[in-house]
Amino acid sequence: LFGFDMRSQQAQFWTILGVAALIYFGVSRLTSGPIGRAWSMIRDDEIAARAAGVQVTFYKVLAFGVGCFICGLAGSLYAHFLR
Repeated sequence: LFGFDMRSQQAQFWTILGVAALIYFGVSRLTSGPIGRAWSMIRDDEIAARAAGVQVTFYKVLAFGVGCFICGLAGSLYAHFLR
């Protein structure tokens, strides 16, 4: 992975921990901004969010895409861990 030898469990642990920290930082930044406010509006009341001008379909697809990206990244790291 990027030229590093990932054969030891310690190297794999630190790589996975680093990726998890980056994902946590990215998701926390995403949910604390305007996208997170739109997601919370949709979660609370979808009709009211639509009436307030939030593009509900766009933000639902964005949430699905973010979740799929994180799951795909986790699956690739898990496959690399299992070899």
